[in-house]
Amino acid sequence: MARQNINLGTSPNDGSGDTLRSAFDKVNDNFIEVYASGPTGSNIVISGSTISANITNANIALSPDGIGKVVVNSDIVPDTTNLRRLGNANLTFQGAHLGSGGLVSAGPIHVPQYANATVRDATITTPSTGMIVLTGTTFQGYNGSSWVDFN
Repeated sequence: MARQNINLGTSPNDGSGDTLRSAFDKVNDNFIEVYASGPTGSNIVISGSTISANITNANIALSPDGIGKVVVNSDIVPDTTNLRRLGNANLTFQGAHLGSGGLVSAGPIHVPQYANATVRDATITTPSTGMIVLTGTTFQGYNGSSWVDFN
């Protein structure tokens, strides 16, 4: 529904504006739309360019419907403490596609570790070119047709 403006008429009490009943019907319709579309009455607060929860330790979920995606048009940066992570030990991302800037880290980079080639191959059934793993005590990379040891 588009916003409904109340017709005030051309001058006070000239009879050309909306009736009181019609005006308040539009007011009700406008409020119904506002409450249905925004965070009104929820635990979300939007202030300027900040979206936050108004209860302690609450998550904010961005949940597109169907095959929709959360699209970010700028850098994602942590707050000033620099103590933030993407994912955690229990909730990890399936993968990350990085551009030509590659992976830059100020700390260690952890690669998957497998006890042996049998475990590695049972876990990674469809390897892709460029994968790096630690098999036993040997770092290996997948070259598109086989796993090769790093020297």
